[in-house]
Amino acid sequence: GRGRLYAITGTHASRAYSMQVEASAASLNSNTCYMLYTPTGAVFLWLGHWTDMQQRAIASHAAQRHQHNSAGAIRVTTLHERQEPLEFWEALGAAASGTDHVCAGYLREVGWWRPRLFGCKAIAQSLRVREVFDFVQGDLRHHKAMLLDNYNELFLWVGPQCNAVVQRMAVSLAQDYIQQAPDGRNKDMTHCNTL
Repeated sequence: GRGRLYAITGTHASRAYSMQVEASAASLNSNTCYMLYTPTGAVFLWLGHWTDMQQRAIASHAAQRHQHNSAGAIRVTTLHERQEPLEFWEALGAAASGTDHVCAGYLREVGWWRPRLFGCKAIAQSLRVREVFDFVQGDLRHHKAMLLDNYNELFLWVGPQCNAVVQRMAVSLAQDYIQQAPDGRNKDMTHCNTL
């Protein structure tokens, strides 16, 4: 059977909350932290590659709270993206292939890929990236750079009021995103188009 997967978010460690999502490899998002409860009783805290220190601290606090509140001796194992053991993938209904993510293979198996949109803005000399869910054209913000991932193509949209610092960081991010995408795509065949 499959496990239970929860996305963890919040604004502060004391204000962390989790939302159950479909327990599948396709649900994983590099901008989010998750807790996975496997059918065997193992619990994993998964830290997405693009999460920042605050997000990881919030997720770690939620995991510690879970350990403290559990009646039994539950141990939460922290995993960084791309360090997942086979048990992790099995609980998501996918089989590992080598040491890489299986997301792309899983998506091909179910014949489904959904485009993903990310908004980028500068906060204190760093680029903050957030995924936009259920997006429409109106979600393109004039003061931001936006990344649209269509698997074989990545589009970088730069709003007319987007400042030069965000533009430079977003271009660098787009290049890193393609190279570090954990979904098995052919990195040499994935193109980035700036709009």
